[in-house]
Amino acid sequence: MSQAYPELNLSGDPKLRAEAALTDLGRGLRDWPFWTLVGWYDIKQRYRRTTLGPLWITASMGMLTAVLGIIYGSIFHLPIGEYLLYLAAGMVCWYFVSSTIMEGATVFIAADGIIKQNAIPLSIHVYRIVWRNLIVLLHNAVILAVILLMFGSISLLNPLLMLTGVILLAANLTIIVFVIGILSTRFRDLPPLMGNILQVLFYITPILFKPTQLPESMKLIAYYNPLYHIIEVLRRPLIGEVPPLVSYIGAIVSLLIGGALAFGLFRRFRGRIAYWL
Repeated sequence: MSQAYPELNLSGDPKLRAEAALTDLGRGLRDWPFWTLVGWYDIKQRYRRTTLGPLWITASMGMLTAVLGIIYGSIFHLPIGEYLLYLAAGMVCWYFVSSTIMEGATVFIAADGIIKQNAIPLSIHVYRIVWRNLIVLLHNAVILAVILLMFGSISLLNPLLMLTGVILLAANLTIIVFVIGILSTRFRDLPPLMGNILQVLFYITPILFKPTQLPESMKLIAYYNPLYHIIEVLRRPLIGEVPPLVSYIGAIVSLLIGGALAFGLFRRFRGRIAYWL
């Protein structure tokens, strides 16, 4: 235990706790070959003995997107190709967000045995969850490729903007997992509550609709919603558009504020996580 949590042997000096937290984060990043391999193995285990593997998620999401696209496209009186592409990109990004947050709520709880028996950085468990959901995101991108071939032009896509969007979205989700993971380990009512919270967030975040379709009095729901901006920096490049500057600013501000909160919690409570399990 003392190897995994060296700050427990210290006098509680905030500076020493901060150094221990930074060491954990740094060691976790340096061990990327380990958590990328384990994350890939997690997906193989989850879908072992199946023919399509994680593409089952892609198939079900593709069918859901097609049905919702036809119905809501008719309701909103939008061109079917344009709306399907917008909806599919939003659904792909939302699945990445929601599945990462849901799994992140139990990131340390699910790793109970490993944390208690092995002196590996706690940050590895967070990186592992974000990585394996990123793999699923790449699988789900097949839906967009099909729609682009049917209705659009792949030449419109900007790889640099897509890479920037993936980095900003994944970085923000990493921060969220740290915060929710620590709080959920201490307060066990939070993991089951996250499903309800995410369901509400799905309906108030512009996934099924565009912010411009909202009345003026309700547009604040979108523009002051951090999730909208961190999703928008990836969704727009996926449909061949450039994200607005305000979305980049929103995603970066969320990253900075969330990063400060996550590091503060990790520095303060890292040594207690094993005792809360």
